[in-house]
Amino acid sequence: MPYMQFKNAAEFIIQKLRNELSPKLSYHSVAHVLDVYDAAEKIGKAETISAAEMKLVLTAAAYHDSGFLKGAKNHEEESCRIVRENLPGFDYQPNQIDYGDKNSAIAQKPFGRNFGRCRLGLFGPR
Repeated sequence: MPYMQFKNAAEFIIQKLRNELSPKLSYHSVAHVLDVYDAAEKIGKAETISAAEMKLVLTAAAYHDSGFLKGAKNHEEESCRIVRENLPGFDYQPNQIDYGDKNSAIAQKPFGRNFGRCRLGLFGPR
């Protein structure tokens, strides 16, 4: 089974946000996404999560506001659609990206549930 192409998936969405995100957005900008990504990485290291779990958390951080590419209305749901549409092309497996699935890989850890409360995009709106 191919393993998820984490770096390519993150680079893809960051580049898409840089190129297509409305410059009128002052908070939900590429800088915000990168701040969330950096914070997620620091928290993941502090929580000593595995490398595979870290990749899922960082993927969620990279994609969490991708729905703003279509606008502010329902952006969480749109972020989930973008995740479901794009991550399989980067060899993510369904159990790694299932919408709202408590059996998804990251949801198995208390750390993942905490990120869900922060509305990171892999699991949809809470």
